[in-house]
Amino acid sequence: KAYPTNKLPDLRGEFIRGWDDGRGVDAGRALLRLQDDSFEAHRHESFFYAGISRNEIPLKNLPSSDEMLTLSSTTNALSPDGIDATNSLIGNDDYNCLIEGNKNNKRTATGLSTSIVGATETRPRNIAFNYIVRA
Repeated sequence: KAYPTNKLPDLRGEFIRGWDDGRGVDAGRALLRLQDDSFEAHRHESFFYAGISRNEIPLKNLPSSDEMLTLSSTTNALSPDGIDATNSLIGNDDYNCLIEGNKNNKRTATGLSTSIVGATETRPRNIAFNYIVRA
């Protein structure tokens, strides 16, 4: 029997995922077992740019365009005009940022990266279900 209890499970609010039954796509799942939702493993990266200049603008006021300096490391980082950008981080709550047009000012960048977390796939909460097709 496909359903030994002769009773179909309550599927309200559940996504149905076809039972693997040894195929290897969703290995180790038993029939009618629930599976929690998950996101595929990934990380997030964020970089903050700062400098000492009369033309600084707070990060929160930065226009949504590609005007920020492109620095990927705080080790021996150089700005586009060749100025050493490794030792000039300023400490205020606005994360002051320089735009591309400001030249000859010391600048720096700092970044953060989250740990890689997640599962092998992105999926909603689901139940392993045996599809029965009669032809």
